[in-house]
Order: sequence, then structure tokens, then C-alpha cells
Amino acid sequence: MRNFTVFLLLIFLSSMGFSQGHETFDNFDYDGSSYQDGSFEGQDGSTWEYLQSRGDTDINGSALMLGRNRTPDAELTSGTISGGIGTLQFPYMQAFTNDVEMKFMSTAI
Repeated sequence: MRNFTVFLLLIFLSSMGFSQGHETFDNFDYDGSSYQDGSFEGQDGSTWEYLQSRGDTDINGSALMLGRNRTPDAELTSGTISGGIGTLQFPYMQAFTNDVEMKFMSTAI
């Protein structure tokens, strides 16, 4: 299942339910140039998991690059976010010259 196939620079989460939240990826500490799977703890204490991603680029802070045409498909998943998400905002850019497709999936509990 393809969730993301784009160079994701920075994710901002704001207006999370009844509380305010903001994820900067400052705790994402992998800075290698090979695609790997892993996890890190976000600013709100939730666990973020990534597949087929690398971290050798940063722009105004930590950034996560999701691989294209990887097996398994690259993805970024957050842990449970208390109160849900009111607004999801993030800047992104294409890392290489190949076209990319971005898909969002939401799982309600």
C-alpha cells in the first residue's frame, strides 16, 4: 500500500483536538543516506514509525525523505494523537526529477 512517495521536508501538526500540537521532527535522529526503517518519539510523546526513509537532508531543521518505488512502500505513521488532528499542514518538495504521487490515509479509532 503506497502512502507517501514524496520528499517530505517538515511536518507541522496544529490544532490537535482540544490541545495544541506541533511536530518539528527534531527527535528524528537518523542522518544516513541509505533508506531504512525505524521510529522516533515525537514532541508530544507519540511514536512515529517510518519505512524506507532517509534523513541526510535538513532544511530549517530535521527532515525525512521517503523513498520512491521501494519495497515495502515508504510510509510515515504517527502513534495515537490524543484528541485527534484538527489541521495537518506541512511543506514538501520533490527531491529528484521523477514525478511523485502523494496519498493520505487516516484511521479513526
